[in-house]
Amino acid sequence: MVVREGVEVALIGKTSSLPPDISPIQIGTQGRFGNTAFTVLGRVRLKWRLGAWTEWFVEFGDNTTGWMAEAQGFFMVSRAETPENLPRQNDLQRSAGFNWRGVPMTMADVKEVVVDGCEGELPYAAPPGRESLSVDLTGPNSAFACIEYSGAEVRTFFGRYCTFEELEFSNLRPVPGWFGNPPLAHETGVNAVNCPRCGSVSELKAPGSTVTLVCGSCGSVLDVASGDAQIITEAAKKLNIQPFIPLGTRGTLFGVEYEAIGFLQRADGPYTWFEYLLFNPHVGYTWLVNYKGHWNFVERLLNFPDEVGNIAVLEGRPYRLFLRGTATVRYVVGEFYWRVNFDEKAQTADYVRPPYILSKEDYPELQEVTWSRGQYVEGEQIQLAFKIPKASPEPVGVYMNQPNPYVTKGGFLGATTTALLALLILIQIVSVGRARNQLVAEQNFTFDSGDTNQTTAVIEFEVKGKPQAVKVTSFAGLQNSWLDLGYELLNVKTGERRDFLEGLEYYYGPDWSEGSQRKSTVIPAVEPGKYQLIIDPDCDPKTPIVRYDVAVKTDVPVWRNFIFCLLLLLAYPTYRFGRSAAFEQKRQAESDYDSHGFTTELEDDDE
Repeated sequence: MVVREGVEVALIGKTSSLPPDISPIQIGTQGRFGNTAFTVLGRVRLKWRLGAWTEWFVEFGDNTTGWMAEAQGFFMVSRAETPENLPRQNDLQRSAGFNWRGVPMTMADVKEVVVDGCEGELPYAAPPGRESLSVDLTGPNSAFACIEYSGAEVRTFFGRYCTFEELEFSNLRPVPGWFGNPPLAHETGVNAVNCPRCGSVSELKAPGSTVTLVCGSCGSVLDVASGDAQIITEAAKKLNIQPFIPLGTRGTLFGVEYEAIGFLQRADGPYTWFEYLLFNPHVGYTWLVNYKGHWNFVERLLNFPDEVGNIAVLEGRPYRLFLRGTATVRYVVGEFYWRVNFDEKAQTADYVRPPYILSKEDYPELQEVTWSRGQYVEGEQIQLAFKIPKASPEPVGVYMNQPNPYVTKGGFLGATTTALLALLILIQIVSVGRARNQLVAEQNFTFDSGDTNQTTAVIEFEVKGKPQAVKVTSFAGLQNSWLDLGYELLNVKTGERRDFLEGLEYYYGPDWSEGSQRKSTVIPAVEPGKYQLIIDPDCDPKTPIVRYDVAVKTDVPVWRNFIFCLLLLLAYPTYRFGRSAAFEQKRQAESDYDSHGFTTELEDDDE
């Protein structure tokens, strides 16, 4: 190990050999953090009781130095920096926060760590067995900070979380068996692990990152972080569970090739689900979660959402609290990046904004909080990605972040219906605007049912120009009575006749009224020409004499066709809206909280 002090370096003996590592990073790897290039000079392997990770010592292009921590497929790049009010070690509290030079930071986890080994150039001596307390903090815009207490010495670092793509790496180490690289013959057997209990051999898929391996033969949980496999837990009762995705199978999701390396079953009371751990040497770890045929592609979040009451806000978008519970590990097989164990428990909270879900997992005993975001994916997509010969089981019920199939990107109406509605409204507006709505005849009449010599009432008018709609409006000053007006429209030239009836009635009392004293009828497509409107009245015998008015307008706007087309266009969206409401009702029935965020259950499940 070489220790750098300013521009001087000193050789400090030999260090313990590091275990095999699948990381593509190596001493000499170059990258870019923001606008500044950097080169990897050395590394330290750190472990704690439930896991391990690597920290790479880097030199930036501006002649400063810093660290790039690599854990679970993401990177934390930081430089030495001291906050204004550095908390004392005894004052640390998980989830507590403080400002780091104006940036609000929240404690994510607190770990007692020990150096497992190191190599290359480092800024300080890091002999194997060196102990310290490491505190990780997170903040807005992927901000990251770390405080390390080692005896009387305190080191502080500030930077941000980064993805593999952001750092623009070059001079990477070829990863055997990945990205077109064949497995190296001379490495055969290097990653093999012998189970101390049954003697069966398993091959590590992610050496250097894997902490726990569950023997596929006897089910013993093994600690493989230090190189020699040690039994953590004897085999639990082996369940008859066959993963839908066989471990060791590779598939491509969202443009990235993953290998399924771990499988576990978790439960919350009577509810059970399955989780598949996926691995890619560049991207790191992600999860596929399956509950009753519903799949979610789950990635760990670098930024923590803001919790406001029963709402979690991420990237300006609110997610509604759906469930709280306790997730317990019931079955496990494969390998994992932490020391997984049977009956491991996490306090969970799920916030939904379909098709996405935010999941918070709180491990009080570990002083750690993690957040992840899941995206709903169809079972057929999983089957095709991993080339599974059998179809994924059909989903049961409505899942908490399952997309509503009755809602399209254009809303309930959809883009096509919206466009047709806009066109229909525009045509009607133009039609109404162009209609002359011309009054061509108006006359007052008196009907006496007792006058046998009364002549037939007739109105004469003319329709000019093109075929058009004619509107006939009748009015009678009725008082607790009725009047029927039988109309006959006669084309004087052709003799063509059209008959229709207008019934007027109006009744009222001290606290009520019903009926109408006015009524209009629109006659569509009346050809040009001279017409007679012949009126045949009849009235309530109790009111033998009735006075009424009749008005005729030509070229009036027609609304009947517009309303018919409107109802026709809205029929399917209305049906879809009803189905959508029923779908959301089924979703809501599975939640512990109503739409206002109030709990719907008085008792919590002890599991």
